[in-house]
Amino acid sequence: MYWNFTTVRSESHLGHFVSGTRQFGMQAHSDASCSFYLRGADRLGQSPDYAANNGIPGVGDFLLNQAADAIWKNLMAALQNYIKAKPGAIIEPFDKGQEYAKRHEYSKSDCPE
Repeated sequence: MYWNFTTVRSESHLGHFVSGTRQFGMQAHSDASCSFYLRGADRLGQSPDYAANNGIPGVGDFLLNQAADAIWKNLMAALQNYIKAKPGAIIEPFDKGQEYAKRHEYSKSDCPE
């Protein structure tokens, strides 16, 4: 079970600093457990976003890496706490020390013809 959403640009909403698509989902396993996952692809939206992304000395890719990683970890912590509060729930904690948001360099050789 999953759902997709995509950022949009309109006259009343000039856009989001990141343009992309997300897929949130839950996958059931044969042992009656399930996993929550997120897949996505992002690009920075406009010139000010590129400036903000690289505008902090010593911090590269702030919006695409550090901010995205913090947002993901906050979402997972909130989801984990919500599930733990349910009677009988058992949860395997996610690794807060792992870097979840990574920028992958584009390589044409990685794309199918």
